[in-house]
Amino acid sequence: MILAVDCGSTSFKAAVFDLRLKMKGEGAAALSHDYPAAGLVELEVEGAASAFGEAVAGALRAASIGASSLLAVAITSQAQTFTVRDGRGRPKMRYISWQDQRAVSACAALRETPSLADFGRHASFGSPLAALQICQIMHLRRTRPGFIRRDDMVLKLSADFVRRLTGEPVLDDNLAAMSG
Repeated sequence: MILAVDCGSTSFKAAVFDLRLKMKGEGAAALSHDYPAAGLVELEVEGAASAFGEAVAGALRAASIGASSLLAVAITSQAQTFTVRDGRGRPKMRYISWQDQRAVSACAALRETPSLADFGRHASFGSPLAALQICQIMHLRRTRPGFIRRDDMVLKLSADFVRRLTGEPVLDDNLAAMSG
């Protein structure tokens, strides 16, 4: 059996498929975003984890199988949504959503950085955008000096969930390139 999880912006959806790709069960859980100020869009880390678990459990229940029956798991994600975890794995902040615009001035500064003139050659975007993780991290470094430490993990939503499932924060090359 194969589990596919779509970590979308409004809800997380999961489905179990057999090896012929016939759907055997599905589950879903709505997400609740927080808007603490104009342009800021965040998700509670544990709330998102609960939604992930609820969607997956619903799909497994609907397919009448346990997790041990799974041969593979595929996860799609909100590409730019991320959090920072400390060296022990504890979240230091909420997920910053891909919809968040707090990094507009950091993004403008990065666009003027000579070493990023070839940005489009190594990223999935021609130039930095305010929602990109690189801009958000620069913003955090400017507004919260020392917040991100050497032993912290900066994890995209999907890598954080893979870490919860396997112990390893794995990310595919495409999402890595989308970080900037």
